[in-house]
Amino acid sequence: MAKDDGYYTPETTPLFNPYPKVTDKKPWLVRNFGPVGIGINLVRPGMTMQIHNVEPGSPAEKTGKLEKGQIIESINGRVLEKIDPRVILGDLITEAEAKDGKVVLKIKDVGDVTVNIPVTGPYSETWPMDCPKSDKVVRQLAEVLAKEEKPQWGSVLFLLSTGDEGDLEVVKGWMKDIETIGGMNWEKGYKGPGLCEYYLRTGDQSVLPVIKQMTEELRVNMYSGGWSGRGAPAAFTYSVGTGQVHASGVNCMTFLLMAKLCGVEVDEYMFNEAFTQFYRFAGHGNVAYGNTLPEGGFRDNGKTSGLAIGLTAAAMVDPKGEDSVYAKARDNSAMKAFYATNWFHAAHTGGGMGEIWHHAAISKMREKRPTPYRSFLDTRRWVMDLSRRFDGSIGIAGMDDRYDRSATESQGGRAWGTYFALTYTYPRKHLQLFGAPRSKWAKTFELPRPWGNEADDTFHSIEPIPGGTLTTEDLENEKVETDASLAVLNKLSDPNLTDETLIRYIQHPEYDLRSIAMDQVVKRGKTEMVVPLLKSDDPRLRQAGLLALTGMFKGRPLPPDQVTPEMYDLAGRMIENPDESWWVALHAIDALARAKPEVIAKHRDRLIEFLDYDSSWLQTAAVCTLAKIATAPEHYKAVLPVIIKKAAALRVDSASYRSLKAIADAVQAASPEVKEFASPLLKETYRDFPDVLTEPNTGAVMNRGAQTVRSRIGTILQQVPDGMEFVRRLPKTTVASHISGKPSDMYAYDGNFSKNPDIVGTWAWAVWPQPSKPSEVDDRIKAYLKGRKGKDPTKVDNPKDILQLADGGKVGRSKFFSGYFWSGDMLIGVNEDQALKMEVRTVDGVDFLVVEKGGFNAIPKTEEEATAGVPADWHCGYHVYVRQK
Repeated sequence: MAKDDGYYTPETTPLFNPYPKVTDKKPWLVRNFGPVGIGINLVRPGMTMQIHNVEPGSPAEKTGKLEKGQIIESINGRVLEKIDPRVILGDLITEAEAKDGKVVLKIKDVGDVTVNIPVTGPYSETWPMDCPKSDKVVRQLAEVLAKEEKPQWGSVLFLLSTGDEGDLEVVKGWMKDIETIGGMNWEKGYKGPGLCEYYLRTGDQSVLPVIKQMTEELRVNMYSGGWSGRGAPAAFTYSVGTGQVHASGVNCMTFLLMAKLCGVEVDEYMFNEAFTQFYRFAGHGNVAYGNTLPEGGFRDNGKTSGLAIGLTAAAMVDPKGEDSVYAKARDNSAMKAFYATNWFHAAHTGGGMGEIWHHAAISKMREKRPTPYRSFLDTRRWVMDLSRRFDGSIGIAGMDDRYDRSATESQGGRAWGTYFALTYTYPRKHLQLFGAPRSKWAKTFELPRPWGNEADDTFHSIEPIPGGTLTTEDLENEKVETDASLAVLNKLSDPNLTDETLIRYIQHPEYDLRSIAMDQVVKRGKTEMVVPLLKSDDPRLRQAGLLALTGMFKGRPLPPDQVTPEMYDLAGRMIENPDESWWVALHAIDALARAKPEVIAKHRDRLIEFLDYDSSWLQTAAVCTLAKIATAPEHYKAVLPVIIKKAAALRVDSASYRSLKAIADAVQAASPEVKEFASPLLKETYRDFPDVLTEPNTGAVMNRGAQTVRSRIGTILQQVPDGMEFVRRLPKTTVASHISGKPSDMYAYDGNFSKNPDIVGTWAWAVWPQPSKPSEVDDRIKAYLKGRKGKDPTKVDNPKDILQLADGGKVGRSKFFSGYFWSGDMLIGVNEDQALKMEVRTVDGVDFLVVEKGGFNAIPKTEEEATAGVPADWHCGYHVYVRQK
């Protein structure tokens, strides 16, 4: 972003990324030019403005002169140059509304066309408070929402946030005879807090049964402390092994806390699991996409900011209130929104929902960090005006994605922009979550420490780490232009970076700024800084030092020749210290994995203790590090049984994968003696493994979980005596079992090879398009033969695959089916959990081999796929090969 792209200069590089670049080839659509009523395509190369659409009933349409495709040469005399064009467009709205409301579009070959928009006056310096313009914007949207027959997304929260008694009456009308807030977890997380705020405002007990029912619906589809966005657990392997969608789940946790604040009884097991799941992310980077370790960087779709809101509720529920650890964790998570502000609409699915929560979170810091708060809002003022529609509704401008939808555009869907509009009303303090006087109906409950120990609380501080030049005053005066992530990235990538600046950010309270600084320590070879950090009394600095050994987000660790015995010794001391922060211990264990086996062995017993910690993060790290010594003659009898047992018991895909792969790598290189010892352990583990993975409290099933983990255990089994034969006999998924989910429909090889002379031979992949269901097979083969008329149909030029099937079950050459064997009419995976039916069909004297494509283990690409059931008429389709002469 800091480079001159031929349009911007380094001094005027946009603050918000991604942004429209003049050199890009595709147009950038600004869906709504504020209340003017047109969409504008930014046509590139260059930055030509072209009218994309004219909204019916808008001020633009009323001119009678504007239409799609027209070129706008300037607006109020300004062209798009030197700075982010979105900022220019937003500022043009702000300026026009502050003066005479005239927006003059100079249209090519037409001339000036004046669009008149209502005059609102300027924003005040303290907007949205003490600001007549903000008040008008709020009232316009409130009047739009009041016309809804039933509340859409954000409508309840927004009307409750205004403080207007008339708006409260509208909400009361909606709440009469309410039965549900929606079936999806997204709805519970987004709309549930509004229901709770209503009860806490009015004491209307009629909504308490609805709140209770929503918590019960969350209970039955919770898995391992988290949720998908929909009403069922996501597939075990969804999205790189997350199995969950935390952009939805973190808000479900907030709803549960708000329900407890209302006095609603929440299932204890569900609550404790979910609270642990999300609380552990605080101060450790970004809340992950799903059930994995925290993520680095600043693109998080607002999950960390959403956590700040949930922790607000936790501090309200806990009797300690503002003195609780949750209040401190809240502030640290909330400040992330300030540092992340440069990454705008930038995350999975587009990132618009992140802007909702970034604005919510920074509002929590309005009084504690007024200067960063003011800088955040003022640098984003353009997006607030660009997001407004002529009818008074509000979207989320800046990107053309699913999130730029207002209450009048959502058509019964998700009006994301109404949540964004809360930016104007958060400071009014009419919502419990945003500073309203405590409701007389609010309850308190003791909350357990869900993760870590007292040393971990240090990571929640928003104060500078003691001992450096960074001061609280410095933090209180931070501004987006000079102190958010983009500015810091530029400072730390400066070739003339000083040690003083580097240390300043190593001592910063924002985790990811420390991580970026440590990346520079490694890149610049400043190894002399590492040992003093590892010796620090502050857990945050010890952990920063460990990043040099483990690597950081998108950053490499120190090369082996720069890691000294002293560094490993210091990491070992952290591991041995029972009072060490869990977060520090985690990194120390990962760092130790790089050491020589004799160094790891010194901490063997302590690492085994970590297997019993109530943390899959620590358990996984301990398994992976212990695996480095697990096959050594002096350790295997003590280590292998415990790490095999623990790895097989992990119910998180990413943790299961890492742990079992570490064991597989160790066993593969082990001595015959060790393999002989491991064989019965692995076979027993496989035999005792459940047919399905279920949530112990609810019975919720994690789709594909058992098959995935069992297959991983089977991969290890192949390395031990009699293991290959054992693995061959493992039940394999078929089309029928994939549809039904029943183990009884799986294929089990009985060890007796079944001859099938018709199948033996060499086959070339031939027929395209491939049949997608049984009824298409014959037609596709006939079409293939028709296309080869006059030619030898068995000759295939550059076939995508050659499949050799030899007598005795051997499979050769195939790219698709390497590692398979065959018996009878089944092609059976050894490393893959699938058994595929084969059939020879002879058409016009030519033999074709029809093989099911399989793909039962394919990782779902979308949340819809991850939570959807398999239709009864589903089929995987076929590969069709032709026999070679």
